[in-house]
Amino acid sequence: MGAKVRSEEDQDSEEDEDDEEQPYHRHSHPSELFLSLEALQGSALLTDLTLSTAAGGALHTHSPVMASVSTLIRQRLAAVVEFAYTGAIAGLNPCSASRVRAAAVALGAHRVLQLCTEEEEEGPEGGGREDERKRRVLEVSLDCIRQLWVEQVGCDVELQVEGKTFPAHRVLLAACSEYFRGMFCSGMRESRQDQVELRALEGAGFGELLSCCYTGQLCLGWDSVFEKASTALQLQLRPALPLCLHFLRSHLDARSCLDVAAFAEAYGIHDLQEEADDFLLSRFQEVAVTPKFLDLPVDRVLAVLGSDALCTPSELTVFRAAVAWLQADPARLARAAEVMAAVRFPLMTFREFREVRAVELQIEVGGASGLWSWLGDWLDPDSGQRRPSRQLWFAHALRNHIGLVKDVEWRLLGEMPDPPRFRHGLGVLGGQLYVFGGCHFYAKSDTLKSAYRYNPVQDRWQRLADMQENRSNFSLVEREGRFYAIGGDRDINNNMDSVACYCPNTDCWSLAHPLDAP
Repeated sequence: MGAKVRSEEDQDSEEDEDDEEQPYHRHSHPSELFLSLEALQGSALLTDLTLSTAAGGALHTHSPVMASVSTLIRQRLAAVVEFAYTGAIAGLNPCSASRVRAAAVALGAHRVLQLCTEEEEEGPEGGGREDERKRRVLEVSLDCIRQLWVEQVGCDVELQVEGKTFPAHRVLLAACSEYFRGMFCSGMRESRQDQVELRALEGAGFGELLSCCYTGQLCLGWDSVFEKASTALQLQLRPALPLCLHFLRSHLDARSCLDVAAFAEAYGIHDLQEEADDFLLSRFQEVAVTPKFLDLPVDRVLAVLGSDALCTPSELTVFRAAVAWLQADPARLARAAEVMAAVRFPLMTFREFREVRAVELQIEVGGASGLWSWLGDWLDPDSGQRRPSRQLWFAHALRNHIGLVKDVEWRLLGEMPDPPRFRHGLGVLGGQLYVFGGCHFYAKSDTLKSAYRYNPVQDRWQRLADMQENRSNFSLVEREGRFYAIGGDRDINNNMDSVACYCPNTDCWSLAHPLDAP
């Protein structure tokens, strides 16, 4: 599929500058069109010219197709008809060329004469160029049919759109469109009418789409592509629709992806919608600052912000986008709770939280005094209360600081299963996290022996076999695929000298040689 493509300078132009339309050409259109015409001819659909052979046979054909290769119709031969529809003559060789030549002379089919001459000159060695020659023949034939259309020669139907009249050939419309094929080949009322009115279409765009049926070329730009694609879908125009969809795919950018996704969703073009959504999610930081993002309905915003596939360097970008969308329309403030729930605040660093606090935004949510009262636990600065926690944090980044000290950025990964615990053993094996024992609180009965394994890829916890003894504040060592829980406390006042060994493969505990002293 060839096309003039906008230069990089054009693509980088100002947002309010209209993109100039450029011609896009479907190189396969002649081959596809004549293949459809051949099928119509084989089924004797819309044929308006019957050619009689010398042997008494009859060939039902379409006059526009025959007129593209023959200037005079007298003696009719199947070889010339075959050439008109396929661009080639099966079985043509130096021996048969003379007979075909005679028919071509009688029919005034000059290009058939040229084909015979090439066959006689090239002989068997020219077979390798047959496909290329056939392609050129069909391109010339299509151009001849286009010229007939321009001169309104042989047009047998007039299409009326918004008061404008467009002459055309029924057979060409049927070959390019299932819509027109059904209209003209299924006994509908329109098949007997000389004039057919097409409702709910715009005349300006339709003229270009009709021209595309005769040329395989269509001028496209952002100002017109959605209108033309919509009409091409409605009329099922095979030459135009692929050009429109190719344009939409190849010109996806931050300004257009939301419109493309909405168009694809409206017309059920699932692969195009998936491409546009993938672009949106992968380039969210660019898309979120465009005016079109602020026009999205709330359901679409929630789906985007809540997607696990959203690609952004920081959750702060998501928060900023949510704030901008809410502030764009005061009526949206009533949905603030839903929108902010899609922002994953636990993924923010403490440094990023400082910017969140600096945003001067007060939103009434369910009678609360502002956004911060809704955020509640995420932003509560009071860290003085000490209580067991189920939260699982990880070091997101280490940065150089003064001297040998590292500035650590922590992020919340998730929560451990009940009960909350501290002073537990923690180990990593095979990319999975193991948690053993610990304390729920400070009483003697609060020491734990439960064990869990966390798979970060699946974000799933699995309960393992309990330890043989309640144990907290112990050393955990992994060696040769096994974990060793060494010493620790049975309760706050009693130390232990025992060593327990856990095998992940069998999910079993066993006792090893104890320590020399608790």
